[in-house]
Amino acid sequence: MAGPRIPDTGEGLTAAWLREALVAGGRANCPPVRELRCEAIGEGLGLMGEILRCEATFADGAGPPESVIVKLASRKRANRRLGGRWGMYRREYNFYRHLASGVPLRTPELLYGDYDTRSHRFVLVLEDLGGMAAGDQVDGASPEQVRRAVRAAARLHGEYWNRVESLAAAGLGETLAPRLWLGLQILYLASLPRSLPRLADWWSAEVRELAEEYGFRLADHLTHLSAEPRTFVHGDYRLDNMFFGDGGRDGFAVLDWQNAAIAIGPYDVAYFLAGSVSTEVRHAVEEDALREYHEIVCSLGAREFPFERCWRLYRESLLGCLVLPVIVAGQLKTPPERQLRLEDVIAKRTAAAIRDRDASALLPPLPRSLSRARLRRALCRSGYRAYRAFAGS
Repeated sequence: MAGPRIPDTGEGLTAAWLREALVAGGRANCPPVRELRCEAIGEGLGLMGEILRCEATFADGAGPPESVIVKLASRKRANRRLGGRWGMYRREYNFYRHLASGVPLRTPELLYGDYDTRSHRFVLVLEDLGGMAAGDQVDGASPEQVRRAVRAAARLHGEYWNRVESLAAAGLGETLAPRLWLGLQILYLASLPRSLPRLADWWSAEVRELAEEYGFRLADHLTHLSAEPRTFVHGDYRLDNMFFGDGGRDGFAVLDWQNAAIAIGPYDVAYFLAGSVSTEVRHAVEEDALREYHEIVCSLGAREFPFERCWRLYRESLLGCLVLPVIVAGQLKTPPERQLRLEDVIAKRTAAAIRDRDASALLPPLPRSLSRARLRRALCRSGYRAYRAFAGS
């Protein structure tokens, strides 16, 4: 059965629309929805989507009220355009349609979904995890939350370690695919002139210089990482996308799969520890968490992957954690309060993690003689300087 038209915004959600969506999603005997009350819950949490909790009251005698989560493309035009250009809405739709039921961690159940390839509009109707406790990235993860999150990431990565054929067949792209590198590098460099002044309170001059140098050599870094084992990564593995319950695998759930991709596993761990954990807590749990992560992925199939290599990839992945603060601060239209606080804490924690683990020392070395890498760096540097001068005029 064909589903209802995808709403442009939350104002398009009605009682009739939700019933039609639930029927199309497989609930053939869904009774009429008498009343629908929707509340925006994504303000300050999600940048790329509009998220609403919708409580449906059914016709008399048809059962108690039911709460669902409805996710739509962002209301903000720039964010929506970016989400469509980078395939984020398509990726999340494909994840819930084809992969969610098979991953070894809990995700919200998909009740209905649709995606329009031309306009990039999409909608997901999902199970409401309101009975679980949501993580708060501004506050930061507790040591127990760190352990649970890292163990879950290890189970996901270990399940697909160097076994990614089914992921590609389901429409999951590769973060390390060469065809994406130039676009990401251009976007990152274009974001720097606006983002670096905004991040100056949290990034020292040394970190800002590293952010620029990383932009000139981003493609070289990804080329280097592309030789490492690949697996299924969440891609936005942070505390705001996690829910915690009472123990066990069902007591931890992850949502927001718009950045799910084929990449290297330690990136998820670096992204989480650098952005979602206070510096003090990270110092206390970092090495133990990485050792447990390594033990789990090896028990599930990682081969010829000594801990020293895992630790090095973790440190190298910290460089990639520069990308989010730069692009968010430089490109996206964000809510004025909590999202700005979140940008600040992510930037501050990421800079501390890069400094603590001397990640800058792991930038791929430039060949001494003339090479493609040297030429690309020179072109990126001159283009960036010209763009910065133009943007400042």
